[in-house]
Amino acid sequence: MPSYVRVNVSARIVDGKALGIKIQEEVSERVSSLKGQGVVPHLAVVIAGDDPASHVYVRNKERACERCGIISTRIDMPGSSNLEEILEVVSSLNSDPNIHGILVQSPAPDGVDELAIASSILPQKDVDGFHPVNLGKLVQGRGWRTNALYSVWSNEDARV
Repeated sequence: MPSYVRVNVSARIVDGKALGIKIQEEVSERVSSLKGQGVVPHLAVVIAGDDPASHVYVRNKERACERCGIISTRIDMPGSSNLEEILEVVSSLNSDPNIHGILVQSPAPDGVDELAIASSILPQKDVDGFHPVNLGKLVQGRGWRTNALYSVWSNEDARV
């Protein structure tokens, strides 16, 4: 390495399992508090197609929701679904006041514009943080952070 290049790198090993347990405990407490106020958090997951990895991921999210007391609804769509059909489902979920979070599982069916799907989810219901408004806020450091990353950052005092 050239002498004019200075590298200062420090690494920290994160215990993912312990961190996951801590996050679930915190989420469970928040859910209990919301339920005490008459609000039952509800996640809707839209999955189009038969990608095995996507189905495993969605099942894991459903289990995590159950452990934390969050209602989860899974909307299975055929792999032949087109953009308009997916947008129609997202629009319905956007307008449902009982749905607090929406996740549209990737990958989308062939030929379906994932950016159009992400852009169609209301920013306040966008669980992944892929809506352009939420991505912009993340880049600017103004409040929105994707749930998974924010959990790691806040629990590990990480800085970006």
